[in-house]
Amino acid sequence: MVIIQMETYYEIDPTYIWFFFLWPKDPLSGRWNVYPYILLQFLYAFCSVLYSVAFTSMCVSTMIAMAGQIEVLSEMFRRALDDGTEEEQYRNLISCYKRYVHILYIQNNLNDIMSPTLFIHLLVASINMSLIIFSLANLQQSSKIASQVLIISLMVEAFYYYWHGHQVLYQSENISSAVYDSAWVDKSPRIRRLVYIMSSTVDKRIIFNAGPFNEVNVITYVQILKVTVSFYKLMCETSVPRS
Repeated sequence: MVIIQMETYYEIDPTYIWFFFLWPKDPLSGRWNVYPYILLQFLYAFCSVLYSVAFTSMCVSTMIAMAGQIEVLSEMFRRALDDGTEEEQYRNLISCYKRYVHILYIQNNLNDIMSPTLFIHLLVASINMSLIIFSLANLQQSSKIASQVLIISLMVEAFYYYWHGHQVLYQSENISSAVYDSAWVDKSPRIRRLVYIMSSTVDKRIIFNAGPFNEVNVITYVQILKVTVSFYKLMCETSVPRS
């Protein structure tokens, strides 16, 4: 269909292809001129999708691993005072706290690496959703189905980010209570004092950021959907009807 349009009408329906900045300046004619252009579009689309899938998998797997490590740390705090002598229990608490500091260090480094790219990635996804929704009314039936599938895939992809980022935040908020869940009531004043100090120092919110403004959690995901709908309504109200 794309080749027939380019050979017959010297143009192509924009709904068939999304890479407008690769659009040729002059009309193309002849199959040998058309095929290299279509091949270039295919290679660009393949590399873009491959990069998107790889980056999404890396970010989501990192968040899942971080949430799992924090959950394991919470369980270590709960069991730190179950067995052993007072000195061993004291060392267990110190070891748990060192693990907590190490998790904070790793999370800060990962957040610095992922935050700028994640911000651009999610911003482009939000704008794409708004633009696709805005263009649905002018598309053919086959293009509407493809656009609707793309919107759903963008929403699911963003949900993966924000859901697993929210899990990291949720698990980090349970660390302080996990310290209190340990068997500290009948322990020596030295152990109880250490439990009190640790419970007040491990209450930091561990969360990933998408840029300088957005936290990666479910609340931000809902806000982005609201902004997408608002942007769509704004485009509908400001669009100039064709004569």
